[in-house]
Amino acid sequence: MNSYLPVCQVKLAYLLQRKGEINGIAFIDSTSIDVCHNKRVKRNKVFKNLAKRGKNTAGWFYGFKLHSIINEKGEILAFQLTHMRI
Repeated sequence: MNSYLPVCQVKLAYLLQRKGEINGIAFIDSTSIDVCHNKRVKRNKVFKNLAKRGKNTAGWFYGFKLHSIINEKGEILAFQLTHMRI
């Protein structure tokens, strides 16, 4: 597991350096990133001070929300990772 993390960091850094070009057409979307199942929120220690409860169209979740803007080619124009506040 420890050797897998640096590989992910390198790939993520490469992906984030490649900015797409703005051609006038952009798509905006967001998705939840669950940290753990709702039953285990009180026992979660890894993201205790960062993750928050939130609600989307699928229901309640505990974690973060990823907001992204892409162009028509699927290239990332911008993104932001947020935690929910209730």
